[in-house]
Amino acid sequence: MSRPEGNVPVAGCAPCGRDVLTHVVADARGALERRCAHCDAPIDPDAVRWVDESALDALGYAIAPAGGGCGSGGCGTGGGCAR
Repeated sequence: MSRPEGNVPVAGCAPCGRDVLTHVVADARGALERRCAHCDAPIDPDAVRWVDESALDALGYAIAPAGGGCGSGGCGTGGGCAR
């Protein structure tokens, strides 16, 4: 097994028609399987690429800085959510 280039798993998702972030879930038997973060379609584990966080912008993703975004205290406190 080769060492990943980065620490973020991405793969092409046919239903979404693009490269997506992936996540792991346990199936009914308890076996782990990789799925699309958007539509939950199964992803072939051999198709997963490990990319660096710096590559996420080109894929349409971003890492929110610590202390910002949801959970930062703006919601419900009169801070006004821009979502």
